[in-house]
Amino acid sequence: MGDKCLEKVVEKRIKRAGWALSKAKEFTECIKKIFRSIVLVVLFGSYARGDFNEWSDIDILIVVDDVLPKKPTERIDMVVPCITAVEAPIEPIIISRNEFEDLKKKKNPAIVDAIDNGIPIINNTDNRYNTPDIAT
Repeated sequence: MGDKCLEKVVEKRIKRAGWALSKAKEFTECIKKIFRSIVLVVLFGSYARGDFNEWSDIDILIVVDDVLPKKPTERIDMVVPCITAVEAPIEPIIISRNEFEDLKKKKNPAIVDAIDNGIPIINNTDNRYNTPDIAT
């Protein structure tokens, strides 16, 4: 009896992780219409690490070569239509390539997590970031 219960729990978690990856990909397709030069899109955080729960949001790092507003809230405003369209709790971090490199050097926790544990959806860099490119 315990094995069947465990199987159901594992099945449910696999399905939920697949749902999050699917929503991240759907969101990525939408933001391609907003940004002209996407460098990197990575699903990171609890869904990428596998330690998500029912209240987890879907963390997505977006690195672009586009000119961005200075305020993070204005950057998020740019993608609100995509967040609304995918009907999922998307939590984007939108930064320029220069900001990404700077934050990487400073070992920013979110950037380190995205590099070490993230699942790349778009990777137009020369780096693999120690992640399997399973999202292509």
